[in-house]
Amino acid sequence: MSTKKEALAQFHRDNIIAAAKELFDAKGVEATSMDEIAAKAQYSKSTVYVYFSGKEDIYYSIVSQHINRLYEGIADILNQQKVYKNRYFSICNLLAAFYEQYPMYSDYIFAKVSVNPADFERLPVLKTIFETSEKINELMAAMLKEDSEGGGDKNARTAPAGLVFWSSISSIITYSAGKDHYLQEHMGMSREDFLKFGFNLLFQGLKRWSAT
Repeated sequence: MSTKKEALAQFHRDNIIAAAKELFDAKGVEATSMDEIAAKAQYSKSTVYVYFSGKEDIYYSIVSQHINRLYEGIADILNQQKVYKNRYFSICNLLAAFYEQYPMYSDYIFAKVSVNPADFERLPVLKTIFETSEKINELMAAMLKEDSEGGGDKNARTAPAGLVFWSSISSIITYSAGKDHYLQEHMGMSREDFLKFGFNLLFQGLKRWSAT
């Protein structure tokens, strides 16, 4: 495909995605139909199907955009911050803010990224999402490796440690979502305070791990 044709195809894809985002935000993914997406984007439904296999493909294309921005945000933090503690809490705060802004897409990014080759065959965008999530894991592992005081065996374990970091932070954020009243009434703290407590607790654990 020529560069001009590629640019035109991307233009149409972007228009469709922009229309779908508005509808998903207003109605939710399940309640939005392909007919509505086509009408909102001012395309025929058959034209929409030229660029996307269906609503699921559109949704995951939006997820792909968001996880790529998240990767770029984490990379920027690691480039700009050189102190481990500052890096750690900046990433925690970035993930918390990301979830608040994009809860509809964060649930998948934080905990449901597919690692199944059959899914990649069915929807190629899922492979793109997986590959970006792996790049994020590599950033996490590199950060932990730089801070680690251990030798070869410790360095070999920074990859799973990075996954623990990601999954733990994600769980703290997603678990506390929508539980402001519960946390205040039963824990005596706001959700913001709960997040800070959780982030700090995990930080202390990671510091002990890096020193062993």
